[in-house]
Amino acid sequence: MVRSEWKSGAWFAECAEALSINTDQVLAMFPKDDFMFVWYTAPESTSEDVYMAVFTRDEDNILVIEDVKPQPGFLAKMKQEVEEKLREELGDPDE
Repeated sequence: MVRSEWKSGAWFAECAEALSINTDQVLAMFPKDDFMFVWYTAPESTSEDVYMAVFTRDEDNILVIEDVKPQPGFLAKMKQEVEEKLREELGDPDE
């Protein structure tokens, strides 16, 4: 299981600025070693199109985009996992 924690809005704002998107388009962030993985929706895409950007920091501690890849099926999978967890915790809403 992946450990999750809340981060300040500054993390989202910094990544959004580097990607030239609004902060509400950032869906998730995951720091790992010297990398920051960010999932987001692009302004020119539909709400179902999700991308993952990989960032590092330069010598001045500025975010640098290393790679961007589309993530087909990301939102559908995330919705399914949230629904499963809610059913597990709260029960079936149809009952």
